[in-house]
Amino acid sequence: MKIIVGLTSDDKKPIIDIINDGCKATFASYSYNNIEFYFYFDGGSIHKVEGNDLYFPTPNTTNKVGYMTMGFFKYLIDNVKFDYIFKSSVSCYINQRALYSFLEKQPREKFFCGHILKAYFYPDRREEQSFITGSCSILSYDVVKFVVDNADKWDYSLPEDVALSKLIFLYNVPLIPYTLRQDIETIEQVQQGVDYTGSALNLNENYCYRVKGYLDPGERKIDVAIMRILHEKLGFAPILKKKLRVYQSSNFKYNFFRYYHFFFDKLVEFLKYYHQVEEDRYFEHADELPRKIQLSSGVSTEILECEIIIENLETKEVHVFSVCDLLSNCVLDLCKYEFTKKICLSQYNTEIINSSISPEFRHKVIPSIYFPYKCKDLDPFFHKRQQQQNLIDKLYFRSSLTWFRPILKYFKPDILEGPDEIGEFDIYAQDLIRYKIGLSLGGKGELCYRDIEYMGLGIPFLRFKYNNELNPSILPNEHYISVERPDNLIRDKEGNDVHAKLLQDKFLETKNNLELLGKVAHNSRQYYNQYLKYPNNIIHALRLMEVI
Repeated sequence: MKIIVGLTSDDKKPIIDIINDGCKATFASYSYNNIEFYFYFDGGSIHKVEGNDLYFPTPNTTNKVGYMTMGFFKYLIDNVKFDYIFKSSVSCYINQRALYSFLEKQPREKFFCGHILKAYFYPDRREEQSFITGSCSILSYDVVKFVVDNADKWDYSLPEDVALSKLIFLYNVPLIPYTLRQDIETIEQVQQGVDYTGSALNLNENYCYRVKGYLDPGERKIDVAIMRILHEKLGFAPILKKKLRVYQSSNFKYNFFRYYHFFFDKLVEFLKYYHQVEEDRYFEHADELPRKIQLSSGVSTEILECEIIIENLETKEVHVFSVCDLLSNCVLDLCKYEFTKKICLSQYNTEIINSSISPEFRHKVIPSIYFPYKCKDLDPFFHKRQQQQNLIDKLYFRSSLTWFRPILKYFKPDILEGPDEIGEFDIYAQDLIRYKIGLSLGGKGELCYRDIEYMGLGIPFLRFKYNNELNPSILPNEHYISVERPDNLIRDKEGNDVHAKLLQDKFLETKNNLELLGKVAHNSRQYYNQYLKYPNNIIHALRLMEVI
């Protein structure tokens, strides 16, 4: 029995990355019982064959997949002997063993199998017909041959899967509603061995796993990670690209003390889906002292517990991520190192960079992202916030370091709720979502954990215009309510009564501007979801560091 797997493909990012880093590094990297894989692409005006990558000419139309499928079928009929075609997209992981086992029990003729839906075959007849969806459909050789022999009857005005079923309908082939498929949307689901409904993954019988990392619509790195985890669960080792070593400073006492400790752990875990990773991370005194490290090249530096270094052991390239409030020795040392690729700073200030780092090294140092304080899921509190009917008409601020912000003593208690200890996070968040606007005041660094919590909770926040930058930038009066910064104010927290009055006056001016408050809350929550929420923050950080 000969099985062909054909996957509709695209040679542009991010799909080409899914093909190379996902499909060809996992399920299409080997063959079970001579199963053969083909990736077929829109070739534009040309037809070419590059190994098992096939390019077929298509007209200048939006509905190109039908032409690609017909070209693929014709190519197979003319060049390959086979019994079945399994047709899907590159967003699926194919379990070859389960597919072979399933088809061993099926008829070799007049077989057309998959997930059945209904659609209109004929615009002038308001009668829906059954069709088999394009993802995870199976056709026997004779059905494919019929389609090729009757290519002139293909209706290119219809979606590809509807047109295929309409044509096969003429062959009097029954549609078999049988698909051993499960859908997976997150890394956590596949790690836990469940699909998006919570049902256990059936790794013995299911031959198709549709991977849809909806949190990562632009990059699709989550799709690749899901494929690689599935591959390991099925007993295979995925193809790994680079040999990396990760340097960080952590111990059991400090682990998960702050969100970025969780972030570093997840970042390393994600790297392992792509690369061979050595870890050099444990340091007994991580919570007390800087840690001295030596790179494979012999270059030495020291890192704090809020920093991580990724070194490519083959090229010596170095990538750094620092959440330090100030420029650390690690940043100042490695910006001058010839193999340093990128240094990402959570507290990036152009003026400080320009005064501390020589011009020839500045291009290596870029803004990055920041974090909330604790490793907490903010979504439940966000949804409760959306249900609040009457918000309390005050600014809100709490912190574990209120004494560290002398400006707070100048705020009127009828305007500012607080400022006192944050206490237990769930109680704090439950209280915070009842208030109209959050107050942002930097601590040791200008960016504050409170800022990110406000964004995640969908709470508009008010502050002096940022000096520091995130990547991408957050914009005044688009992502937060901005107050022009006086020339004599360097650190927000050290302001006086005049500065506190500016913030309070801005609150009184904007507290009833529902359009502005709604826009800022929406934009900042959208930014949080796209760049600051796990796992998108991992992918975004690795991209900024130029590791993946």
